Amino acid sequence: LPGIASSLRSSAIPGSVPNQTNWTMVRTYKAQRLREEEEEEEEMKQMDARRRDQMELQC
Repeated sequence: LPGIASSLRSSAIPGSVPNQTNWTMVRTYKAQRLREEEEEEEEMKQMDARRRDQMELQC
């Protein structure tokens, strides 16, 4: 993820401690990615369950 790191560095608020700003943004970004991945996993499980239901109906 080199692109993200450099864009975070350039978007740090002037006058603030850059590391602190980057760290907060990175943490927020990671938390967001984690949530998205969990939601995707949940969707996959629901799709699998639906597929199983349809298969049982066909039998």
